[in-house]
Amino acid sequence: MIKNWLKIYGTNLQKNKVYFILTVLGLAIGIWGVLLAYLYYNEEIRYDQWNPHKDEVFIISADLGEGDIWMLAPFPVGPHLKEEKQVIDDYMYLSNYISSSLVFEGEKILFSKGLKVQVNFFSFFPFELVQGEAVLDEPNSVLVLDTYAEELFGKEALGKTFTFEEEEYLIKGLYTFGDTRNSIAPHMLFSGMERVVAKEQQNWGNYNATLYIKLRDQTQTTAVAAAISNLMYEHVYVRLAKEQGKTVQEYLDEEGETMEIHRLFPLSGQHMITDINYNGTLEPAINSQRLYILIGLSLTILILSVVNYMNLSIVQSLKRHREFGVRLVVGSSYTAIFWQLFFESCLTLLFATGLSFVFVEFSLPSLRVFLHSQLYFNLIQELVFGVTFIIGLAFFLAVVLLLVLRKVSKTGLLKGEFLKNNQRFSVRHMMLIIQFAIASFFMMGTMVVYQQVNYMLDKDLGFTKQEILILPFLSSKQKKERQQLYDIYKAELLQIKGVEAVGSSTLAIGGGGYNSSSISHQGVSVQVMNVGIDEDFLTMMEIKVVEGRSFQQEIASDTISNILINQYLKDKFGDSAILGKQINWNGSVFTVIGIVDNYHTGSFKSDYAPMIFFNLKIFDWQILNVNELYVKIDPTKTEEIIAQSEQVYKALDIAAYPFSHEFVDRRFAHIFKSSMQERNILLVLSVIVVFIALFGLYSMASFTIANQYKEIAIRKVLGASNNEQMRQLSQRYLLLAIIGFGLSIYPSYYFMNAWLNDYVFRIDIQWVNFVFAFLFLMVLTFITVYIKVRQAVQVNVLKYIKYE
Repeated sequence: MIKNWLKIYGTNLQKNKVYFILTVLGLAIGIWGVLLAYLYYNEEIRYDQWNPHKDEVFIISADLGEGDIWMLAPFPVGPHLKEEKQVIDDYMYLSNYISSSLVFEGEKILFSKGLKVQVNFFSFFPFELVQGEAVLDEPNSVLVLDTYAEELFGKEALGKTFTFEEEEYLIKGLYTFGDTRNSIAPHMLFSGMERVVAKEQQNWGNYNATLYIKLRDQTQTTAVAAAISNLMYEHVYVRLAKEQGKTVQEYLDEEGETMEIHRLFPLSGQHMITDINYNGTLEPAINSQRLYILIGLSLTILILSVVNYMNLSIVQSLKRHREFGVRLVVGSSYTAIFWQLFFESCLTLLFATGLSFVFVEFSLPSLRVFLHSQLYFNLIQELVFGVTFIIGLAFFLAVVLLLVLRKVSKTGLLKGEFLKNNQRFSVRHMMLIIQFAIASFFMMGTMVVYQQVNYMLDKDLGFTKQEILILPFLSSKQKKERQQLYDIYKAELLQIKGVEAVGSSTLAIGGGGYNSSSISHQGVSVQVMNVGIDEDFLTMMEIKVVEGRSFQQEIASDTISNILINQYLKDKFGDSAILGKQINWNGSVFTVIGIVDNYHTGSFKSDYAPMIFFNLKIFDWQILNVNELYVKIDPTKTEEIIAQSEQVYKALDIAAYPFSHEFVDRRFAHIFKSSMQERNILLVLSVIVVFIALFGLYSMASFTIANQYKEIAIRKVLGASNNEQMRQLSQRYLLLAIIGFGLSIYPSYYFMNAWLNDYVFRIDIQWVNFVFAFLFLMVLTFITVYIKVRQAVQVNVLKYIKYE
């Protein structure tokens, strides 16, 4: 029996190759999308779920107002919460990862993701220990990730020593992540964070670490947040107000400040948190909005693919009317036909599922990069999903096909009397309209995203991107020695032929870490970026000074008491005559000598930042924040300049890190990489959805016209021309396309406008996008329908009316 079914299946496949290819390809795309969404969700939902303390550990946030949110807390807060307020069970501070160099067996080795921790780290993150002991209460002890230890220190790393920051460290243990996913994933754990916490116990303004607390009673989160606010009130605002002889409220009113608002966020929800501003872990949070969009799109594409498959399957079954009619007449049962249809559907779905697995394997590498996710595809595990999907859908489809066949009598099957064609809008028509609407949405969305990305790439950033070379300055030297090395480095670079200027800034072009403080002027308080620059930076970067002047080397006060502010800060203060006035900054008085034009430091999703510019020589600590130099070069001598810069870098022994270089324009292209990836992925999705919609149109036209062959034949006998029939048969589908497009206009505008609202600097949606999408959709619809209708009007008249 199965052998006969296979022969029948093979024969029908040979007769209908186009239908088979379209069916398998459409289903494979739908299954591929759902599989990827499932793998993505399954991977990201795993983060921290292995941790038995995931619901007890919370991270503290501080909302400073105007969207300025810090997932940081002063070092005294933790001890006071535990010992004075007694509202938490334990606390732990973590700063950023350390990337530096160590000396092992006389050789300098670079390492990354080092982390200085307190002795109780493993009570918050109990990673499995595979060798040694979790000893973090001894000075200069270190634990290393097992796979990383072998890479740095060889197979027998336990008990070995190395030198880091002129201190000797002993490897006391090795830990492993296993198959877990973690929001904190260090390569090395250094002891000694207790000393940092103890040293800063009187400093309530040092926000350089994230505070993790352990709270077994999760209902007390509000009480703990209130306790933190009370601590800040008592130890910060009361002291500041007292120093000025005012009440706290008077101080807040006159300084224009507001008290911080504190919240607690559980570790279990950090990786999937909706607003990534409230992610305080060292590993980046997932873009949950993108995840849910991908899940919704994949399910939509799969549903549409299945509906199209059903339409084509019904058409193919009706074409086999005589086969089924003969079998029923000679004694076969509908049950036997059902199992044959089920078997054939299983084979088709098996081909589609297999092809989707191939798509997954080929697309995973690029998707891992785009989604920043460790997507893992296990063929054996996913076979369960595949088998379940194939059996379930094949059974459902076989039932539907059998119901369709049973609506036609045995005699009708033998004579080719198909179902009466329903001219009204049916469920299939509605599904086709939905497909057209989705296709239109994606076409318009793709155009908007393309325009926004092009706008970002072409927009004036407020400084020149061209011919600016970025060189590293990651010296381990401190203050005075670092300043001397900087001066020598800069002077040597200026001696290279083709180098036109060299400058630096403590705020990296393209974003990065920055120093921040709160200042007040005329009752307005603003959290500002403190930017240290040398005298050449603004000029070489072509950043305009719109009022006043820039720093000048020959004016001594520029290195003592003069500052610049940017236009954005001036507007924030609301003082149009601020030039020449004095501003109190952290207890020191400075005179504003110039207004710098606004310029972008990072993504277009963020507005300009309020900035104060200091000469690098005003504070000796500023040079510690200079990590790169900007070099304006002659583009015709690029290779020679890079080669000679490397020689200078090595000759001066700038840092243990290997020499590297980058260009400003490429850095900003990398910043926009995420948006460009969104553009590219949307283009791919648009192609897929448009293909699915046209596939649906083709299957719908096939189904409908299959029931109109007799009508078409009769009209031909009565004298109707092919052009007249083609026009009459095409009108319905063009109307469906118009309705679908009309339904997509508002959702397209609404959702793309919402997407654009993520950008402070954005384009406006133009009406021409809708016109172009409409015309493109109508052309594709006409071509698709034309192919099918042209076949229909060339029917053999005698074949369909010989029984009349």
